[in-house]
Amino acid sequence: MTPSTTATTAVGVRRVALRLPAVPWDAVTAWALAFALVLYLALRGGGFDAVVRDQVGILVWWAVLLVAVAGLLPRLTRAGWIVLGLLAAWAAWTALGIGSSESAERTLAEVGRLCAYTGVLALALTLQARAGSRHVLNAVATAIGVVTVLAVLSRLHPQWFPGNDHMRFLPDEARRLSYPLNYWNALAGFLAMGAVLLLAVAATARTRLGQFLAAATVPLAGLGCYLAISRGGAIVFVVGLITYMLLTADRLARLGTLAVTGGAAALLIVAADQRPAIQTGLDTAAAREQGAELLWLCVIVCIGAGLVHVAIELLARHADRPPWMRVDRRRATASFLAGLGSVVVVFFASGLNHELADRWAEFKQPPEVTGRLSTDSVFARFDSGAGQGRWQYWQVALDAFQENPARGIGGGAFELYWARNATVEGSITDAHSLYAQTLAEVGWVGFALLLGLVVLTVAGGAVRALRRSGTERVLLAGATAAAVVFWLQAAIEWTWQIAVMPVALLLLAAVIVGHRDPETRPAGMPVRVLALAAAIAAFVPMALALSTLVEVRASQQAVRDGRLEEALAAARRADALAGTSASAMLQQALVLERMGEVDAARAQARRAADAEPTNWRHRLTLARLELRAGDEQAALAHFRAAKRLNPKSPLFAP
Repeated sequence: MTPSTTATTAVGVRRVALRLPAVPWDAVTAWALAFALVLYLALRGGGFDAVVRDQVGILVWWAVLLVAVAGLLPRLTRAGWIVLGLLAAWAAWTALGIGSSESAERTLAEVGRLCAYTGVLALALTLQARAGSRHVLNAVATAIGVVTVLAVLSRLHPQWFPGNDHMRFLPDEARRLSYPLNYWNALAGFLAMGAVLLLAVAATARTRLGQFLAAATVPLAGLGCYLAISRGGAIVFVVGLITYMLLTADRLARLGTLAVTGGAAALLIVAADQRPAIQTGLDTAAAREQGAELLWLCVIVCIGAGLVHVAIELLARHADRPPWMRVDRRRATASFLAGLGSVVVVFFASGLNHELADRWAEFKQPPEVTGRLSTDSVFARFDSGAGQGRWQYWQVALDAFQENPARGIGGGAFELYWARNATVEGSITDAHSLYAQTLAEVGWVGFALLLGLVVLTVAGGAVRALRRSGTERVLLAGATAAAVVFWLQAAIEWTWQIAVMPVALLLLAAVIVGHRDPETRPAGMPVRVLALAAAIAAFVPMALALSTLVEVRASQQAVRDGRLEEALAAARRADALAGTSASAMLQQALVLERMGEVDAARAQARRAADAEPTNWRHRLTLARLELRAGDEQAALAHFRAAKRLNPKSPLFAP
């Protein structure tokens, strides 16, 4: 090659390079982080495990810390600061209750949870401000879309996926689709959040392929909700779709897409209903055969829905609409109010109000009166209005609130309060309502902070959506509708504890309260210092809770392996970390008991009982240890104390 040829080639390469578009690294980073966060938590059992949640929380705060040190923190909106402040204040208020809590260990774990969620919101606001709302919302929608596909595939071809271990303890619920979140009601709500987001992406994606893929995934969300057999999930699914349609732009085109994807979902549900082997949730030859049939039908139907949606979008953007299809805002509002009035008239004229009153009365009945609900299908479950104990859980939570309205019983302590005040049989950890449990555990102050988050993300999102137009309005409508799905389901389920759902919500909250356009101006030094201080403050509870739990689990594993000395050392390390972990104290007692050191075991069990005086398990362990030590009187006293703390347990049945 001659020098002139080389020079010519170099000039050509430079020209080509100059024509290549610059990589939008802010957008790529925002999309990748949001997508990875949601998908990782979803595939790790929804992030319910405290170890997984705290690990993610620490990594998220490290990211915030690095962004602050690098001087890349953007300026936030006033609404963004308010939402972030409310969540941080909730964490701080919960931390203030550690000293008066029924369980300092459980309250510390709740503080760690709230710190992790605060970090997610801080990172989400940073990503959204630097890259724009579209990329964060698209990432969350894509991640839930992937989970939707995997969830349906896990039922159609279960041999492709790992076994669901928790179903060994709940064999009666094997029919209900729960992979990968491991809880069917949460999965249905998660898919509902994804469905409204995917509809928004289908309407705003910049490429035809993106529009096609988003619309093609929506029918699978409907099928997944059906296979989860969740009444609550079906209700929030419908409410989310209605919210999206009320807030979105160009409702006529959106209605066409909803009709197509909804019809496709209905077709898949009918096909699944006609294949009973699939509904059993068992990996049998018949289930595999019917699963293969339904899989091909899913492919055909979803491709068809995606193609029709693309055609609808092309018509909406390029075809001239006849005059009768052009409705101004005043006429649309009048038509909506007229339709709403007609619905109200029909509701009362048909006697549906009396039917609703009867269902509400049935909802409040205890489980022993209503009996077990059918798991044949979600339609069969709608034949009953039974609350399956939820009304009783909420009443006990309100009783706990009334005992200490300002401070509550302590974050995470509802399980202990329920055990000694249960009105129906059954051991539960959560009140099956974020709002009732928040009142019980952190009082009216914590509840007010939670209510502020709900109002800003729902009412604020609705107002912002209605004030915008075009693509931005559609995106805000999708984000707000997904927030409505989450907050509504949180009223009847323990979805706050399944980390992937609040994480997805907080990513969308950043879209709702963030900047209208990407904002790249860096924040001032005071904000950077505040971020550094917040990161350090958040690391402490998360690291303490995580390290303690890891050491306790290591001790338990060492016991199973027969390595008692190592088990004792790990339990002692866990105890030394915070000094308030009743689990570490009890673990030491159990290990020492196995080692034959009964007196030392009794001492550790007493420490655990002092740390959690309302925990019946510690008293029962003490009763056994006292009996082994020959003190029958003390053993009987501790046994009676355990019974008082959990009177409805079958362990104490005569």
